[in-house]
Amino acid sequence: SLQRDEVVGALAEFWRDGDGEVTVALNLLAEMPGVKIAGKDYRRSVIQRAQLLSADAIVSAPTMPIRVWLPDEMVRKLPEDVAELRLPRGYSMNKDGVFRASEASLQPTAVCRTPLILGGREVDVVTGNTSLTLLWWQKENKVWRRASVPRAQALNTRQIIALAGVDFPVSSSKTTHVTDYIAAFEAQNRGNLPQLSVSSRLGWWSSKETIGDDGVPRYDAFVLPDTVFSVDGGDAPVSFQCNDPGFAKIASSVRAVGSWEGWLKAAEMAADYPLLFIAVYAAVASILLPIIPGAANFTLSFSEETSAGKTTAMAFGASVLGLPSDTGGFISSWAMPSVAWAERIAGQLYCLPLLLDETKRVRKVEFVPAFVFQQWQGSGVQRANNAGGTDVTASWRSVLVSTGEGPIASLTPHLTNQIGGLAARVLEVRGRPTGKECEENRLLADRLRKQLMANYGWLGPATAQALIAAQEPTDEYAGWAGLVARFEELRVWMTSRDDIKKSAIGSRVAAYAATLALASEVVHDVMGVPRPKLDPVALLLDSAFGLNAVRDRAVRVMMEFRQWLVSNDHRFVGRHQMHNGRMDTPHGGWCGEWATGEAFAHVYVMASSLDYWFARRGLVPAEIVDAWLDRGYLKGTRLEPTRMRAIRGLSVPCYVVAAEALTSVL
Repeated sequence: SLQRDEVVGALAEFWRDGDGEVTVALNLLAEMPGVKIAGKDYRRSVIQRAQLLSADAIVSAPTMPIRVWLPDEMVRKLPEDVAELRLPRGYSMNKDGVFRASEASLQPTAVCRTPLILGGREVDVVTGNTSLTLLWWQKENKVWRRASVPRAQALNTRQIIALAGVDFPVSSSKTTHVTDYIAAFEAQNRGNLPQLSVSSRLGWWSSKETIGDDGVPRYDAFVLPDTVFSVDGGDAPVSFQCNDPGFAKIASSVRAVGSWEGWLKAAEMAADYPLLFIAVYAAVASILLPIIPGAANFTLSFSEETSAGKTTAMAFGASVLGLPSDTGGFISSWAMPSVAWAERIAGQLYCLPLLLDETKRVRKVEFVPAFVFQQWQGSGVQRANNAGGTDVTASWRSVLVSTGEGPIASLTPHLTNQIGGLAARVLEVRGRPTGKECEENRLLADRLRKQLMANYGWLGPATAQALIAAQEPTDEYAGWAGLVARFEELRVWMTSRDDIKKSAIGSRVAAYAATLALASEVVHDVMGVPRPKLDPVALLLDSAFGLNAVRDRAVRVMMEFRQWLVSNDHRFVGRHQMHNGRMDTPHGGWCGEWATGEAFAHVYVMASSLDYWFARRGLVPAEIVDAWLDRGYLKGTRLEPTRMRAIRGLSVPCYVVAAEALTSVL
């Protein structure tokens, strides 16, 4: 009678429910003399039937909330809405992990050896990509660990194993089980999973592109890593989420430390050094750029010799938003792995400035002009991905702040066709930001950097908060339309200067200066930062475009060119060297023709040689050539600045340098 199916089934149910008497009876039967083997077989058949009943119960049972499966200690540490999510059908969970049962399996399969829950979904409002919030119980600390993982990674058996590095409960033998469980959990709770809107980039954000009646853009929020300023001051419509480990360091440095008053003290310490404030204006100008339709991205370059205050200026600008350091701070380096890296970082910063220190550290010198052009365009290069499509192209509206020992245009003298284009996209800061080299200024720079390291990250967020609350005009304030109108006033005024009119790149660079001038008014008039003793933007323009500066530069360049000419006279036909009665071809090639003796009337300089000489010094050939033509240093006109001349039998375009030019500059 024990072999009857209904008896085996009844005993299996008792066994499954933990009936102690049935367990003892089956164990005794398995050890009874004479029927030991048959007794063991019978006990095994009862246990197998019980396991099948358990698996069938799990597979067919209605889904139950997470709170039913786990101990109260674990449930209390979960958000209430997550605790109400339901385990997918066919799975069980307890304090020891997640298990999967099936009608074909006698033993439940371990998915992972600790409780694992899908706690929500995040949709990136910038890229449209979805991430999943995964929660798992860490037994050692008795806490729920959390990770936001791209959905494409969480559901990919090859990619999810990378999460093992952050103690996620997955191994190479369990990747399929874990991804299947996550997919089933998402499907089971699709309509109930908490869903958040997140932004993978910082700065201005809007749910849709909105242009006001005044033609000025409008935004819903300004996103920072630890806070979001919304237009109505209410709950933030989005939050920041960083899925890029390469950007995490920079994002984590955007925070406030010390006090606003402490940072203002640093500004007061810098009052005698106006060029330092240019970096502060650049940081605030980045925040303004998306608001001003007519303003363009540009590069601000501090190019001066070592110990001139470039690092201090960079730190002052970085302190507007975060930690003013290149070690875990807001300052990055030109020693970047690729131009694509800079594109990605600039895109995630969006309207926060990208600070790149020391051009001499760049891995490939071609990276600098390549990224400067992309910075001006505000867009990365479109690239293909492994799926056969194209990646999302980064875009941004910001100022790039750079430092180096020479002008950016001087880094690639062999690319003479780019020199003019680079100069039109870069605003060079000429001069020493911390003044002349002396012990007093060195000590001041040290004290200023220490003050900034103790107080930073206040001006930028405060400016954004003030701006977002003042989008629309009021009786006291003209709104963002007033900012746009003021920018146009500054741009027109700067472009109308005679010295800027005479520059081939004057109108573009004047627009960059107008952006800085507008930022200076926001910094001092709106935010209340004390002004330096001299106007930094006026100094910047005068040093670059002042009438005397243009004239003096033409003279200085001619004096330097004369020195080069004398030391390289052997590279000119007529003053060449002879060897065994034959004309020696000089090392580096021919540069032109120069008659011997003192009575020469002019020097023919090959256009390619002189343009290369200009480029080595970061000069714009067209600008210097025009200045030399105006002063009579060259023979020709602006329309035809060169003449064809046969040099060693080859007709080439040459600049004709007047002999008087070489003597008048002595």
